[in-house]
Amino acid sequence: MNPIIRRIHIASRNSLECDMRFLWLCILLIAGLAQGETIPSIEKPGRAISDWYIINGTSFPGADNQPEACAQYRDNSGYGAAWDASQGRCINAFMNTIWLQPAVKCQNGTIAVPVVSIFCPADYTCPDTSWTLSPDKRSCSRTCPVAPLTPITDPIAQQFERGENPVIEEKLTDSMKTKLACLRKEVAAAKGILTVNSAWRPPAYQDHFYEIKTKFKALRKNTNPGCSAIKKAVLAEYTHHGLNGLVGKTSKHSIGEAFDANWSSTIAIDQLAGKCNLFRPWPTTDRMHFIAK
Repeated sequence: MNPIIRRIHIASRNSLECDMRFLWLCILLIAGLAQGETIPSIEKPGRAISDWYIINGTSFPGADNQPEACAQYRDNSGYGAAWDASQGRCINAFMNTIWLQPAVKCQNGTIAVPVVSIFCPADYTCPDTSWTLSPDKRSCSRTCPVAPLTPITDPIAQQFERGENPVIEEKLTDSMKTKLACLRKEVAAAKGILTVNSAWRPPAYQDHFYEIKTKFKALRKNTNPGCSAIKKAVLAEYTHHGLNGLVGKTSKHSIGEAFDANWSSTIAIDQLAGKCNLFRPWPTTDRMHFIAK
């Protein structure tokens, strides 16, 4: 395929081919038509789960050795066979050799026999449970193009999510601790109150915030019924964390060089912060966020 062409599959099984020179037009078309997405499935090497034998062209379930496989043999008349240990062969009642071919039963239920060596056919999976594997197992699709929120696995980030450690000031840098102490002193002198809502937080928790904000934007105007459950979950997290302001992919919070705070409305917070070499870089869109000058 020409590298400047990308085929985008749509749930109706129709497709659009987008020339990168007209990407803006494709985005408009996709926004109006796309009800899902399709990607190639993930190929995994086949895996054998038990030994197997093919006896005279008939499959018989496994045995760890040929004598056990031979004992399972029955011909059309119901006669069995026996293993001749002296000659190392399986023989029937007429002393004819019964052909035993080693094979394996594969994880997907098929039987693999050797050519040069035994190979089970590849199996196919999807990236996560939000995807559905196609009947031919070669592609994965989902009705909502936005994946569910990624589960938090970092232990400290999990504590933050549960509200057990909402504010950790001890992991701020020494310089930021000094500046925060200064601001508290200045606010108190002005007869005000300063409440720190967030100080250091783990990078994994910042990743969580960024994912919520990004998916909230992607789903805000999405009316696809297939996205309703994901949209509801994202909105709940967005509201819970109060992410109305800017949320960056990285944050000075994660390196101990920022904190968020509320203050009494009667004080001139920016003037007081300036005395402590602090300022608010986004006083309108992220009004609680303080960093060093």
